Amino acid sequence: MRVRVWVDAWHLRCCAPPFAVGDRVAWPLATDAEQAGWLEDVLGADLARTVTFTEDHHDALPVATPETHGVVLAITAASTAGDDAAALLVDVRGAAGGDMSCHGHRLLGYVVVLEVSAPAP
Repeated sequence: MRVRVWVDAWHLRCCAPPFAVGDRVAWPLATDAEQAGWLEDVLGADLARTVTFTEDHHDALPVATPETHGVVLAITAASTAGDDAAALLVDVRGAAGGDMSCHGHRLLGYVVVLEVSAPAP
């Protein structure tokens, strides 16, 4: 099963390992209505509706939340020039949370297509 996952850039800068297309990952995933509203503002309604999970390494999930295992199939970096600007979306091969200084944009995060090999929560 393929799912789309939002990964905050600051999670990667803080304490999550970088990843690339083709990597096997094990992530704690959550569905988050608050995040979904923000994502719609940033990504646009059509793309945001396809993002079903957010990755969380910061203990916002219950301790017993299982990790979801899968293979990264695609990564799209999302950056913005300001609070009210729509995101600039760029397909990338890897994600490390570093700053994208393309045209003065600030990296917000990544939309990741994940081929799930163990059930998502």
